[in-house]
Amino acid sequence: MHSTTCLIASSSTNSVEAIRSKVQSWLCQQNIVLFTRLALCHSFLAKIPCIHLLDVMMDETSLLLALFPIICNLFGSITETPDRYLAARTLALWTSVAKECSTANISLTEALHPDGKIMSDLLQFVWTLWEDPVNGIRHQCQSIFMDIIATYKVLDSSTSEKYLLSLLECLLHMKNSTRGKYTLLTLLSRHINVHDLLRLNPGLPQELMEAMGHQALACHAGELWSQLVKLHWSVSVTCENWQKIWIETLVMALSSKSTLARQHIIQHCLVSVFECDEHCLSHIEECLTHLEGSEESKMTTLLTCLRVAKTACKDFKIEEKFSAVLLTAMHHGDEQVQLSMLGLICESRRTTELPHPSALSLVLQFLHLNGSTQSTGFRYDIVTCIRKLLRRIRDGWYALLKLSENEHELQTYKGFLKNLMIQQFQALQPLSAFQRREISLLILNVMQETFTYDSVQTPSKMFVFTEAVTIPCLHCLVFTLLDSYSANKSAALNIILKFPKAHVTLQDDTFKMFVERFFELVRSPKATDCSSAAYLLKCFNFHDGSRFNSLLLEIVCNHRKLDKRMQLTITDESSISIIRILLEILQWQLVEAETSLIKASISAPMYGVIQSIHAALENIDLR
Repeated sequence: MHSTTCLIASSSTNSVEAIRSKVQSWLCQQNIVLFTRLALCHSFLAKIPCIHLLDVMMDETSLLLALFPIICNLFGSITETPDRYLAARTLALWTSVAKECSTANISLTEALHPDGKIMSDLLQFVWTLWEDPVNGIRHQCQSIFMDIIATYKVLDSSTSEKYLLSLLECLLHMKNSTRGKYTLLTLLSRHINVHDLLRLNPGLPQELMEAMGHQALACHAGELWSQLVKLHWSVSVTCENWQKIWIETLVMALSSKSTLARQHIIQHCLVSVFECDEHCLSHIEECLTHLEGSEESKMTTLLTCLRVAKTACKDFKIEEKFSAVLLTAMHHGDEQVQLSMLGLICESRRTTELPHPSALSLVLQFLHLNGSTQSTGFRYDIVTCIRKLLRRIRDGWYALLKLSENEHELQTYKGFLKNLMIQQFQALQPLSAFQRREISLLILNVMQETFTYDSVQTPSKMFVFTEAVTIPCLHCLVFTLLDSYSANKSAALNIILKFPKAHVTLQDDTFKMFVERFFELVRSPKATDCSSAAYLLKCFNFHDGSRFNSLLLEIVCNHRKLDKRMQLTITDESSISIIRILLEILQWQLVEAETSLIKASISAPMYGVIQSIHAALENIDLR
């Protein structure tokens, strides 16, 4: 073993005869285990220069040719996975060395003839082990196959086409369930005319679409599909034949295959079509009109193609060319189709890419049309899409601000945001449906979250949510605190509390009206009224607590016909003051309850007062 190591280390300086004698002595040893023999074969191929591998003769044949049957016999004798992987690597290394030396020796050239035993054994190795469960062994098979093709093209370029076509026919006759079939075809298709391949197997595009339904085959078949599509496009004289072979097959598969197959087609096949011809969408739309099937399925397929085209094609303005399709999808009866249309407009892989101006009006139309949807999940999906759109506008705005000549474009997006905000505030009217009020409040929350900045860093031309909100809009938010649904009241309060304290200022008569309403609600026996009172308390206690307490104290005294001077004193801490007033009201209600529980349950239920006290305590640090 030590002498063999020395041989490998000094092979570049040893004479041919010295190498031959040492290798001969090594081959005659019987006590070397199989793995060691294999490792030494690999070492010889890696370390001994090609000239010595060809010049050293072993029984009238070169060392390179003598090693081939040894490696093959060792491969057939081992069973352990690490040993088999090393054998596959060694055989791949032998093929690579033989390719480099193929033109340097006549005997090697004859041995590497396609009809010879070596090439047959190598191909048999590829055919047999391509389905091996070890991924590394399959990768070595790929390397061997590539070297076989390259070797023959170097040795005999005049007849290489005929030989490659014979390999092609052999691969095409393999079972469709063989993973290696599609990967080897991908390797081989780079060296042959794609027209010859389609002539030998005209149904290959349909076969590849069938393979998309199998998890193990999809990625291999998709790689072959993408390469053939691009090769055929590069040699096609007209696009009609190319579209007929690839586009129509793709559209039929997308419209008829299973969900798994559709996912694989979108992932592995669709992008390559648009990379070749970004204008093929018109042909796809035309193909869909002639196919049988539901309108929902056709529209879903078309929207899927539009989404992939938008991703694959640079500067593809979908809103300009397919506005009619988007409008049709917007009015479609299926919610998933409508959501796909909205996502197509709002989403982009480039986060700073501003949406096309024509898309902005579509968004407003969509919200007006679908704001009252009954599906909770659909409403939240809409808000998710709007959030992505608003973030794109915000992030793209910074890039746009650097270009002073784009003042008009800046105004376009600022106008859209104002219109969107106004649309949502209009939906908060008392007669609007709960669903419409909910989605509007969610969108307003997203707008406030997205377009609220640090005042020091806010550019003057940016849209700022708190500055855009008018007094009437604030009134709408405060009135929403009286909503019947707690989720809407919570969303409205969340928006109000994020405004600067000085911003939420109501006129005296309006403010007094809300305080009187609070006094009525806090004494109401209805749970929703008590909840509304607590939300009103949180709102005014945060923005104008002292003013609220003074008016409430006045209303309480007038109601009980008491002298103000004998009543509570307003303290500096508004939360403490309101709690003192509420405790006074609670005391009156306890007195009424002691007199008559029946009357107290109607006029003095105590529940609203206790809930409001709990709301006021949330603003006090009790530590």
